[in-house]
Amino acid sequence: MNSHLLNEKFIPEELPSVCVPRHALLHTFNEYAGKRAILVSAPAGFGKTVSSLLWLAASGRKNIWIGLDEYDNSPAVFYKLLCTGILSAFPGNRAMAKLIKNPAFAALPVENTINFLSCLEPDSAPYALVLDGIHLITDEEIRKSLPFILKRLPMSFITLILTREEYTGYIESYIQEGKAARITSGELIFSESEIQRYFKACGHFITPEEALAVKAVTGGWAIGVDVVAKSGQLESGGKMDEALKRYIRHQIWDQCDRELQHFMLKTCTVDEMTPELANRLTGREDSGDLLDRLCFGSFFVSRTDEQHYRYYHVFLDFLREVLEEEDGLDKEDLYKSTAAYYRERGEYYNSIRFAVKAKDFEALTADMLEMYEYSTPGKTAADRISIQDLSHLGDSIPESLANHKPYLLISQSWYYYLLGDAQRFCGCLDRLYGKLPEIMEQYQSFTKYALFMAAIDFRRPIFSVLEFFPGAIEEARRGNAKATSLMKALPFIHRSHRDYSDFIPDIEKNVQMAEPILAALISADDTRMVLLLRAMLYYERNMLKEANACCEQAMGFLPQKAMPELCFSTQMTRIAILSALGRNEEVEAELIRNQNVIMEQGFLFLLPNFKAYETRLRLSEGDESAAAQWFEQYFVTSSKDLELYKISQHFTTARAYMVLGKAEEAMHYIAGLKKLGEDFCRPLDMAEAGSLQAILEWALGKRKEAQHTLELALAAAQEYGYVRIFAEEGAAILPILRKISLKTEREGYAGELTSKYVHEVTLAAYEQSRRKKGLAIPLNPKTIKLSKQQKRILGLLAMGYKYKEIMELTGLTIHTVKSHATAAYGKLDVNNSMDAVLKARKLGLME
Repeated sequence: MNSHLLNEKFIPEELPSVCVPRHALLHTFNEYAGKRAILVSAPAGFGKTVSSLLWLAASGRKNIWIGLDEYDNSPAVFYKLLCTGILSAFPGNRAMAKLIKNPAFAALPVENTINFLSCLEPDSAPYALVLDGIHLITDEEIRKSLPFILKRLPMSFITLILTREEYTGYIESYIQEGKAARITSGELIFSESEIQRYFKACGHFITPEEALAVKAVTGGWAIGVDVVAKSGQLESGGKMDEALKRYIRHQIWDQCDRELQHFMLKTCTVDEMTPELANRLTGREDSGDLLDRLCFGSFFVSRTDEQHYRYYHVFLDFLREVLEEEDGLDKEDLYKSTAAYYRERGEYYNSIRFAVKAKDFEALTADMLEMYEYSTPGKTAADRISIQDLSHLGDSIPESLANHKPYLLISQSWYYYLLGDAQRFCGCLDRLYGKLPEIMEQYQSFTKYALFMAAIDFRRPIFSVLEFFPGAIEEARRGNAKATSLMKALPFIHRSHRDYSDFIPDIEKNVQMAEPILAALISADDTRMVLLLRAMLYYERNMLKEANACCEQAMGFLPQKAMPELCFSTQMTRIAILSALGRNEEVEAELIRNQNVIMEQGFLFLLPNFKAYETRLRLSEGDESAAAQWFEQYFVTSSKDLELYKISQHFTTARAYMVLGKAEEAMHYIAGLKKLGEDFCRPLDMAEAGSLQAILEWALGKRKEAQHTLELALAAAQEYGYVRIFAEEGAAILPILRKISLKTEREGYAGELTSKYVHEVTLAAYEQSRRKKGLAIPLNPKTIKLSKQQKRILGLLAMGYKYKEIMELTGLTIHTVKSHATAAYGKLDVNNSMDAVLKARKLGLME
């Protein structure tokens, strides 16, 4: 291992001074050694770490140990640790080293980890990757993506996952597939013979009957056996965790003087400490000597390397419980001291964690400034962190502090924007506008971020930015506005950081006026952004010839080293236009080519939105399997509140739920998407959500509600002349459009919709339906009943008979034959006899 790459998190606890052979347990480990992973699952104190260390020592495998804590519970931190550990075993791999040092790693850690592992060139040696404390990792994206990552490790790797959880749902499928195995507390507990041997190693000789009694008291719990063996006393009755706490309190804690107790309480605020940090927390100068004495005295303290010490988890939990009950110690002051220690060492990420715990927002401000400065080009800090990485702290910043340090309003605004909280976003923006002169004068480095926030203010035309930032546009064009990256990764520019529907009255004039501002948002003189914006606005109005011309022009401006987000948007715009033109073979070829580019060039942060659009196309083709495959993607996680920056993915999730027949879940997403559209003034999002809601209501048999929903969506979109947003739904939306079309053509109709507009949308949807089947939403067959005559008419139509021939065969009038057919089509939600027969057979309504 290359130790200069590592810190104390990669160093396991030392094996205890007293160890006894555990042949049965090691045999179990050896049995599972052929698997890709071993899950070691048991509560605290069952010997997960020691057992794993014993097996690793016996197996001869090179091990990569990663000790996890609560602060690793984010994809960026977790996967950076994982990659750093693996790199330490292959320090000569320059490609992996380059990837992990790239500041962009934190933006999309899962994708970058996949790319990192693709560069791994293992030697012939067997390896073990150990993730110790995975129960502390509760982030859903990590849990869902971890099996995908583990599958990409070489076959020479086995992964040991150490957890206190009894059930780990995210690994269960891996176990069921036979690729992983589980070792539980049942295998980890000490047998009577092992208890005898352990007592003997501690200098106590007990009989088999006494060993049985010890097991009855301890349950075979490793740390309980250790406590009883070293004390030489047997306890009986009660749960072992309570017995252990009593033992710790009476045999260890109560035996310490008040000075030592205070030392341990003051140092238990951190998971790991150096003597220097312990001195800072306690005011002592001899903490190193005292920690060494505690290690020697078996005070549940271990030394992980020359500089770092940690309390055992069970003892640490005990100390923290006592600290919470202790009135004589100022916990906030301890957190402040810890933050100051890390700040002096330049470890701003750690200093911020403890500044937040201490509610020391003045210190937090200083740390954020320092982190921002180290994130700019030319700085040499090991961990570069941009203002975007700090946005998660937005909800923790008091209003008074943001007023005093106005640049924090930028971080707060961005935080609420990404989370889709329009009310608080607007509130922060209004306060930001009042502080702009101060920011531009005293905090000039934040001006470009303030410019971006003003540009995405949906309440104002984008041109108003020129009023707030006179002379700042050119400077921003030469800068590097990192904060825009999340929204630029959306596939279509006209529905990215803001909705550009307000450009519709005069597309050419408005786009031309906005060009300097649009260039400033991407910090580059690039005409493609305005060309793509024009292309997609024409596309939405079904002006496909004009849209294609703008897109072709943008394609001609593709430089070799173009910004990947703009290249992505260019390609996705081209695919959308090709799809609308019915050039399906070209669409398939472009999808394959673009996925290869994303994977091969390492632009994996674009993968979620690419997959969202690809899946949407498959769903529109009636591909039901695409829905299930979408939910298997690691980045698709359930969301109570929908994030704006994932809106493209959320729309695909809603469609997938519809195709799977999960109406309640689909309606939850549709309602959330509609609210996002309304709150952030995004007419296209509102139109798409309205379309999906109407389609779902129609499928559920709520025909009147569906028609009303779609009428409202059409009325809102009519002023913009939007067609494609409805037409793309094809056959799924066509029956509702036909109903509305008939309504608008009736004499005396006084609604908002014009028959010309509805006819244009209906015609475009009809053309789409001829090329694509549309969303295949399963219906409940119990709600559909075909009459005997309707089944008979459908059967004859399927056999090729015409209406006139059916009339002669059945003796029915031509009007009656058509009425039965039309009624059957309506019940089955289809438009022709062949689809009607196929659907009726699928639902078991006819043979």
